[in-house]
Amino acid sequence: MLEIFFLIQIFVAFGLPIFLMLFFVSHASNRRSAISIIAVGVSFFLLTQILRIPILTITALENLLTLSVVIESIWFISFSGVTEECLRYCAMRFIPVVRRNLQVSVIGYVIGYAGIESILLVGMSISGLFVVYFLYSNNLLDIPVTPEVQQQILEMSHLPTYMPLVGIVNNVATIIMKLGVSLVVAASVYFRKPLYLILAIILNSLFGISIFALSQIWGDLMITLVVVGLSVIILYIGYRFFQPRLNQLRNID
Repeated sequence: MLEIFFLIQIFVAFGLPIFLMLFFVSHASNRRSAISIIAVGVSFFLLTQILRIPILTITALENLLTLSVVIESIWFISFSGVTEECLRYCAMRFIPVVRRNLQVSVIGYVIGYAGIESILLVGMSISGLFVVYFLYSNNLLDIPVTPEVQQQILEMSHLPTYMPLVGIVNNVATIIMKLGVSLVVAASVYFRKPLYLILAIILNSLFGISIFALSQIWGDLMITLVVVGLSVIILYIGYRFFQPRLNQLRNID
């Protein structure tokens, strides 16, 4: 049963982003524009990952991060929040937009950004680990594996059967959160509100830090509820900052 749920999680991690991309493009009035919007999201996600590489090569920073898991986690969460939202701000300026359909452009960007993130960081990592787990647990893998991989296989074998479903919920909730902060950043760009960018950085960082802090005291199910709750709250905040000003823009037109 655990294997089946893991296969479902892998299918969702790959299939949901691909489905959303195809759905977005097929229902767009201008398919070339829709593809370019998604491409901007994909490109800026890859750029975010590339920018992390030189930062991690700083020896002094590396020594500092090894002092504590808490320091390391807070640093990466904060750094990700700043880089993601600043690059998101830049990306919004590259996205082809129609004044009366700004939210469509934002949704397309999120589909591209969160979609490739789901495929590369979630889908591929889980797929690789699942293949090793399946082969190893069924005595089909004769080659030696590292102690780290053995530990991961052992942990997977003791996971509750519902854990892959929890992973699916977390994956979807993360996409919802990305949409919320993207709406805040879009409001910052399109309505010339620079301080909204700071709000987006704060929301992104608080989301990660809150989950990390609560994961030290609560179980996986409670953390999933927190992830869903925070994602919905951030989406609501993004909607409240974006939609009223979009309506004002339409009234002016």
